[in-house]
Amino acid sequence: MKTKNTLFMFLVTVVVMCLFGVTATKAQTTCTPTFTVAGDPGFPGSLAEFIVTSGPNSLSVDANNAGTGLQTLTVVSSINATVTIPAFTPGTTGVVTPTLTRPDPNSGAQVVLRAASTFHAVFITLRCGGCTPVITVTNDQPASLAEFIVTGGVDSVAIDANNAGTGLRTLTVVSAVNATVTIPAFTPGTTGVVTPTFSVTNITQAATIRLRAASLFHSVFIDLRCGGCTPVITVTNDQPASLAEFIVTGGVDSVAIDANNAGTGLRTLTVVSAVNATVTIPAFTPGTTGVVTPTFSVTNITQAATIRLRAASLFHSVFIDLVCAAPPSSNAPENPQDQ
Repeated sequence: MKTKNTLFMFLVTVVVMCLFGVTATKAQTTCTPTFTVAGDPGFPGSLAEFIVTSGPNSLSVDANNAGTGLQTLTVVSSINATVTIPAFTPGTTGVVTPTLTRPDPNSGAQVVLRAASTFHAVFITLRCGGCTPVITVTNDQPASLAEFIVTGGVDSVAIDANNAGTGLRTLTVVSAVNATVTIPAFTPGTTGVVTPTFSVTNITQAATIRLRAASLFHSVFIDLRCGGCTPVITVTNDQPASLAEFIVTGGVDSVAIDANNAGTGLRTLTVVSAVNATVTIPAFTPGTTGVVTPTFSVTNITQAATIRLRAASLFHSVFIDLVCAAPPSSNAPENPQDQ
């Protein structure tokens, strides 16, 4: 009897674990996308011809029953998404429901579809969050870092004021580029966790957010970044035997250049070329042996970016090539009826 009870409890445990395991996996990978519908400029007055709704990992497109029905439904582009369009009879007035999966469930996804009848067409843009931001915390008032614990989540950042201090008094948005930030209401002086959320406006571009968190006597700046690039760097001689004269290291959207302290220092630093990127070179004193750190922003993070810099001392010079690779994207084949 004892053996039977033990076996029964074991089986119950396995079933429960399996059920909860499946549920947890689904919670991490399922997305009900947000979407926008825009008319194809070549087909005015098209918005009323299609009813679009979203569901878990899916989107439903229903052509106007009084029109010519759905003739084609195609994938225009996709970022971090695999799209499956089911077969349908051209001209159908029934609902057609493409599905999508994210190869990387921890990153945002964006898909653009085009739905067309005989005389009308629309573009449907779908988005699934999100971004777990790169976070940098710096002092606003001196010696403030220990007063705040900051951790990132998907499209969020959690801020926990020091329980032994005066609590979180204010939390404000200093700046937000390509992002919208929502700060939840909280009681000033709280020592609980406050978790602002954000949404990236255009996931094809980098987003940056700066927050300021303050207690009664301390304050910090919290910088969040989505879509940054730590470039692959190649340094080659311009003048012979120059490689040893420069130490080059990459950071997020930046490259640090340190001229040899035993040499004549960094005289010039110029942008030779920049493709899909904008480069900013900070002012420096010619001949400096300190570190000079140009920064860059990738114009469209769905495409590769390449930058070439030239660094020169009095007798040596090198080319510094930076590459940010395009992220993987996957497009499902178009509906076979459209090929």
